Amino acid sequence: MDLESQILNCRRRLFWIGDSREDANDGNEKVVVIDKYSHIGGNCYSEVEPETGIEFHKYGTHIFHTSKEKVWKYIQGFTSFNGYRHQVLSSYKGKVYQMPLTWKQSILFMG
Repeated sequence: MDLESQILNCRRRLFWIGDSREDANDGNEKVVVIDKYSHIGGNCYSEVEPETGIEFHKYGTHIFHTSKEKVWKYIQGFTSFNGYRHQVLSSYKGKVYQMPLTWKQSILFMG
């Protein structure tokens, strides 16, 4: 560890990692980040299952979403994203419904 560092970050949340990066790059600060994991990404880390080649989230699924264009542009500088759109569907009596139900759908659903 660099004992000359000006900032020590022991948090693994993405916000703090991004904040440390900004301190290092924009503020010309020396930053050391300590994490309990041996990989980057904290709980958002994913890996590839060797037999199938399928990528999965080691600590459970994480879905990134934002309505802020500035945040979206910033995060795209570090990784690529697939075109996933989250959608919850339910099946009842042979029909498929998108969740959450609208008022009209709930009336049809109930009866």
